Amino acid sequence: MENNHSEEIDLTSVFKSIKKGFLNLFRFVRELRLFFIKNIKTLIAFIIVGVGISIGVFYLKKPVYISELMMSHSRLNNGQCSDLINGLTVIPHNDTILANKLGIDLKMAKQVKGISYKSIVKESDNDSLLKVSNFKIEVKVFDRRILDSLQKRILNFLESNEYATKRKQISKEYLDLYEEKIKTEIISVDSLKRIVNKSILPRSMGNGIILGESIDPVKVYQEGMNLYKSQLNIEEQRELNNSFEVIIGFSPAISSASLLFNIGLGFISSFILGLMWLLRKNYVLKNQINE
Repeated sequence: MENNHSEEIDLTSVFKSIKKGFLNLFRFVRELRLFFIKNIKTLIAFIIVGVGISIGVFYLKKPVYISELMMSHSRLNNGQCSDLINGLTVIPHNDTILANKLGIDLKMAKQVKGISYKSIVKESDNDSLLKVSNFKIEVKVFDRRILDSLQKRILNFLESNEYATKRKQISKEYLDLYEEKIKTEIISVDSLKRIVNKSILPRSMGNGIILGESIDPVKVYQEGMNLYKSQLNIEEQRELNNSFEVIIGFSPAISSASLLFNIGLGFISSFILGLMWLLRKNYVLKNQINE
């Protein structure tokens, strides 16, 4: 019996506490509502001023446009590419360094806010910086009309890297030597073709040919075709011998600023500021009354 009685007392206490909590919450909501009704004009004034300032800042400040391009590369790994690209604007507001690195005039350099490397490899790949894979370059500019020129300058800057240039030259020399060898082989095969053509005799009976020498003319012509394909392959490799190549050029630039975002930011910040001012004012008044 005693246990049942104590349980009833405990439940009664719990219900009383819950009821008290709801009453306090209701009282707080009512006081908050009365507070807002009483000070609504002041809050509206703060909000109007804050939103007005935000709209003014949006139209007065210089817009920033963001665009990306996708690039493929060889010879350098992703980490080296990242260091090269991020190093272009590592010193903020130093337009002279950027102009010298990209070979552009100071006027264009002033229109560039930032250039950054963006990996398209999964972040979970710990060795992504040691790999050679496609990547993106993000630029932030004040004038989107410079994007085409900027793309060419960035590509030239990357291509002129000393490490890549040296290996590009080695590859070119190898292709030149290989091409000379192919040309020599083609001349020899052409000479052999002429000999084979002269050695082909008609059969005494029926159609077909017999050879005066033990040389298969089909294999000779096949070898000539293989050499021709090798020469075309060399030309292709020479054309694609660059260390960097643009896959997708700069996308249409998007402004980083938004009027709705500015209005929302101005509304929230001015509302909070007005609320803090009113609470501070009430606190001071209460202290003065108590004194």
